[in-house]
Amino acid sequence: LTEQYRMHKDIMAFSNRRFYDGLLKASPEAADRRLQLETPGKFQTILDPKHPLVFVDVDSDLPSTRTNQAEAELIRELVDTLQTSSPETRVGVISPFRAQVRLISSLLGHPHAGVDVDTVERYQGSERDVIIVSLVKTERAGEFLSDPRRLNVTLTRARTKLIILGKVSCLEFDPMFREL
Repeated sequence: LTEQYRMHKDIMAFSNRRFYDGLLKASPEAADRRLQLETPGKFQTILDPKHPLVFVDVDSDLPSTRTNQAEAELIRELVDTLQTSSPETRVGVISPFRAQVRLISSLLGHPHAGVDVDTVERYQGSERDVIIVSLVKTERAGEFLSDPRRLNVTLTRARTKLIILGKVSCLEFDPMFREL
């Protein structure tokens, strides 16, 4: 694989450096693909089409192992905003933990029209216009989040917008997330 047709060049940049030795190129039609969005409301900074890759530091002091209520509630609000502002946009939500997938699905009233919520493993081979990633962890990244293959799959499913939710103070100790 030397040319990819899925994602914006900024979304592919980390995976290209980390996993493809800089040899991967975005096709002309994918390289500058942007989210088409009308008024994004209070999430203007997060949903700004000029920034295809966004990390959101979710401040949650509740210790968590497999769920994060603050991330799940933010996802519900982001999905509602996306569906109002850009109803044709296909949205996906990825989390490494089934418990978080269940929590997000229950908040969205799953099945939520046009939104797929699932684990990293089940997203293999899939793509959506917008992917929101819920990393869940608040204390330490742990081995599961540090798995390079899972991280690569997670980061390469979005076509126009990749939103990663996590806690910086937790993730900054993991070398791979620092590089991201």
